[in-house]
Amino acid sequence: MALTMVFALAACGGSGTASDPDAVTITIFNSKMEIQSQMEEMAAQYSEEKGVNVEVYYSNDTVAAHMATRYASNEPYTISMVDAKDIYSLAVDHGIDLSGEPWVANTTQAISVDGKVLGFPVCVEARGIIYNADAIKNVTGKDFDPTTIKTTADFQAIVDELIAGGMESPTGVMKEDWSLAAHFLSEVYEQREDPDGFVSALKDGSASLIDDAKFNEMMDTFDVLKNNNIGK
Repeated sequence: MALTMVFALAACGGSGTASDPDAVTITIFNSKMEIQSQMEEMAAQYSEEKGVNVEVYYSNDTVAAHMATRYASNEPYTISMVDAKDIYSLAVDHGIDLSGEPWVANTTQAISVDGKVLGFPVCVEARGIIYNADAIKNVTGKDFDPTTIKTTADFQAIVDELIAGGMESPTGVMKEDWSLAAHFLSEVYEQREDPDGFVSALKDGSASLIDDAKFNEMMDTFDVLKNNNIGK
């Protein structure tokens, strides 16, 4: 799972508008393109109801690079929707302590640094493989039941069946290398009972990725994706 977090800046500016120079303006950075229109609609509704100017921005740059540019130009957002890792790197210097907010008691997923709550969760995302049931049926001649794919061997078997049926490249791997690193490879430690302990063991040499069952299982799955990738 991947958490999307929001953190608020200590300096939440308000430049007003031509009609109301004293009005507060809140700027929001949205890192999820698929909800930009909904965010804009809600911002307009909130602005109308509360008399606060709310502006929502989106950038297709990587979050870290975009945020660095905004800070360098002294134009930070009031509220930013980012990944948990960005909270750790940004919020200590730039965030508001949210420990006293009532929602803190209702979540176990808030991000805290040095005893201060600096980010709250707004989204949980699951990883998976998207499939085209119609395309599979066209090749195999039968309805596809995703619950039959329980192992890497099962996955390889359906890929082989599709190739035998004339589908030259049955898989497609997302081209963004940052996404593979942040979403796929991070599973090797995220899904541990003690993620911090595993990472520490890697650092001190008491654990080895090459000998780790979880890592090798992930790479076996990735090999199937990579070897049959339409973009390889």
